[in-house]
Amino acid sequence: MRILAIDYGLKRIGIATTDELRLTIRAVKTIPSHGVNQDAHRLLEIANQLNTKQLVIGLPTHHSDRSGVFLRRVLKLRDKLQKLSSLPVTVWNESWTTTAANQWMIEHHIPAKRRRQIRDQIAACLILEDFLSSQKHA
Repeated sequence: MRILAIDYGLKRIGIATTDELRLTIRAVKTIPSHGVNQDAHRLLEIANQLNTKQLVIGLPTHHSDRSGVFLRRVLKLRDKLQKLSSLPVTVWNESWTTTAANQWMIEHHIPAKRRRQIRDQIAACLILEDFLSSQKHA
């Protein structure tokens, strides 16, 4: 059962997926964000192409002035995805995944230009890794 993870941002959306056995995780792509409705349709199109059976959306839980507004936008995306699809949609704590993604890329000597291109995909991978880890211990 393949799972698609979404690192939802105001400008970009990072996407990662598992294999069918949920043993490996890979970055898929980064797409531009165009608003909840259009993003939901595009994400379901990608989920369908990858034969996805579940969606996991990163939920910002750290506190900042923007987090309340952004949290509502993520929940709106979740609701839209649930309305448009029968796929299970789970929100998952994404706290500090972008920071962790940046750190990982620096440690692996990924050039700054490339880091900007793949940051959201790596964050989606980290969201998915944490989600899968919790499932193994449940």
